Amino acid sequence: MYKLWVTLYLSLFSLIAHASNDFLPQTDVPALIFAQKLVLDLPNLPDRYEQIQILPKTSFMSLVGDIIDSCSFDAFIFINQPHLRKSDFPNYSNSFVSLRNYLTQSSTAFRFEKVELLDNSTFELFAQDLEDVCSIKEFVKVTEKEDYVFTPYLDTEKRIIRVDLPELPENTENEPFLRSNQIFENDKLVRSILGKIPSPYYAVVYTSLNPGNIATHDNASPIRIFSDIFKKGKFYKRDLTKNNRKFDAPPSVHNYKPKFDKMSDSYVTVFDKEFIEKHLPTLKTIVTVFTLFLMQQLIQFFQSNKTSNKFDEKPKKKQVTKKESKRNVMEPKNHEIEIVEENVEVEPNTE
Repeated sequence: MYKLWVTLYLSLFSLIAHASNDFLPQTDVPALIFAQKLVLDLPNLPDRYEQIQILPKTSFMSLVGDIIDSCSFDAFIFINQPHLRKSDFPNYSNSFVSLRNYLTQSSTAFRFEKVELLDNSTFELFAQDLEDVCSIKEFVKVTEKEDYVFTPYLDTEKRIIRVDLPELPENTENEPFLRSNQIFENDKLVRSILGKIPSPYYAVVYTSLNPGNIATHDNASPIRIFSDIFKKGKFYKRDLTKNNRKFDAPPSVHNYKPKFDKMSDSYVTVFDKEFIEKHLPTLKTIVTVFTLFLMQQLIQFFQSNKTSNKFDEKPKKKQVTKKESKRNVMEPKNHEIEIVEENVEVEPNTE
């Protein structure tokens, strides 16, 4: 609710200013440069910049050229917002939702409230520089002719992207939020484009190549762009790289993956010192059990051998000499003679 009242107040203030002040053609335009990656080597970075002075066009292009020459980004986005003026940032701060988030999350950011008017061919010069220095061939345009449609891509080819946003209208008595609503819609369009880039490593230049009109009171008082983001009155912010994620595009051909992993060259052995120390209790148990088993088998073997020898013994035969054996054959035994005598019957004599 508080933000709504602030937006309403600023819009009414802008409408009153429009009705009570004359508008003059713009002699300068605001500009923002930000990148999600930390940029260190910037020899053309101004040592000091005051928001009341105008940054020369050559200095601005040299600073952008330093960022381009690094070739350390996967995408370079140049955004043209026609009729953008510096008072739009404090007056319609809540309409720049995505732009504020990108500036907050960026590691390198620069703001310039007043830059000398840029030529319409400025972005073409930047694109030509990128093609010559960084060998970037892919150039994408997002304009009214393409219905502001940006086709997402998944390859790792670097790209130059130019975006020409719809022109910002002036508020009217019947439509006091016309400019605020258009800024909000353009901000969503910027978000949809940046959100489709498959890499966090991109640099953005946000300015106006088509100046409009500016109220006379805007030049009377100094205006800062997002003073809550650029703290301590600095025109730039440089911090550690916050977003170091990288998009890994799928390869065109799958890498070879064997079905089974390759066997390691090291083999486990019981003579390994580390193996012995780790499994010493288990090895002791195995040796003890094996020794007891071997002793049991030996005892059973000797006991079974002794028992079998005892049952296999036979009575010894009496040794008989040759003479005695012959005598035994010739002489009948006494008991045989007696048996014969008993069986003979004597018949009586009848004569």
